[in-house]
Amino acid sequence: IYAKVADCMEKGLLPTSDQVQRLIKKHHTFTEQFNHATKKVYVALAQLYEEHPEFRKQLDPIHPELASFIAQAMKAFAQQELTT
Repeated sequence: IYAKVADCMEKGLLPTSDQVQRLIKKHHTFTEQFNHATKKVYVALAQLYEEHPEFRKQLDPIHPELASFIAQAMKAFAQQELTT
C-alpha cells in the first residue's frame, strides 16, 4: 500500500483523490485486523505516522514525504468515511 501511495504522490495526486482514498480504505481495512480503528483512533494513528521516529524510519526510504502525505490522506478518510 505504501509504495502505491508513493506512486500516487509521484503522479501529483492529492491525498483526497479517489485513487489515494481507495488505497487508504485498504489501509484502514488492514488496520482493523489489529485494532478497532474508529475515527479517533485512525486520526491518532495518522499523527503517529507523521511524528513518531519509528514510523518515519519505515516510510522515509519509500518516499521522504510519504509519512506526511499518508497522514493527510488518513485524516481525510477518517473525516469522510468514519462516523465514530
